[in-house]
Amino acid sequence: MDCILPRKKMDEIWVRTLSGFFAILFAVTATYVGFPYFDILGIVVLMGLLREWSRLAILSVFHPVCWVAVIQTLFTLYVEVPNWIHLGLVAASTLFSLQWLMRSHPFHRTLLFLTGCFYICIPTFILMTLSHKGADYRFFLLWMFSLVWATDVGAYFMGRMLKGPKLAPRISPNKTWAGFFGGIFWAVALGIGLNQYFHIESLLTTPFFVILLTIPVASHFGDLLESYIKRHFGVKDAGNLIPGHGGLLDRLDSLLLVGLIAGVFILFGWIQ
Repeated sequence: MDCILPRKKMDEIWVRTLSGFFAILFAVTATYVGFPYFDILGIVVLMGLLREWSRLAILSVFHPVCWVAVIQTLFTLYVEVPNWIHLGLVAASTLFSLQWLMRSHPFHRTLLFLTGCFYICIPTFILMTLSHKGADYRFFLLWMFSLVWATDVGAYFMGRMLKGPKLAPRISPNKTWAGFFGGIFWAVALGIGLNQYFHIESLLTTPFFVILLTIPVASHFGDLLESYIKRHFGVKDAGNLIPGHGGLLDRLDSLLLVGLIAGVFILFGWIQ
């Protein structure tokens, strides 16, 4: 028994490493090339995230409201009309979806599901919008993705090596303060190094280190938020699409909150 368990654990690590490597390679290639490959990836990921959220929140494989969310997101992204029209359509589709869902689900479950749809669609829209702005912004996306990945990897290894006090034991028992600060350290170190190549500072109107620190912190909280949601629903993983990693929600939990933060950067003019 002592010989079997370590080998099984090593097999899991190899599966996790290989699947993660190819997923990152695919994402980096699509981001670097841009349209239409990044858009195709974004649409597929959007549908996959909504599918997992639909199964998790309302026990439906892909509720028709998910199609409403996808169509509304793509319409807002690709159709150029005044902003008030977009806002009006979003409000109308939200009310329509609310009425539809409440026919078969209680109000609190309906509200939770729609909130999750917004939480998925808005950062997807923001990231795809940045990709459309040109090569410099695609480099910014690559830089931001790298910080998220460095935070995740750094937190994993530093947490396992140093252990110590738990970060949020009721939400995610395996996370430690050592992993929290270790992930931030790895992300900051990588972000400074990549800035020499991507010249991220040239796109910013706010101090570089403000954004450099905000991204890994947001990455941690995005991970914790998804852990809280899974604990609320009593599941270990949101899906099983990626071998060794679970579902898309399990892997992109940090990036969703970071995408929202990127939207805040744009709103306040911190990204030109």
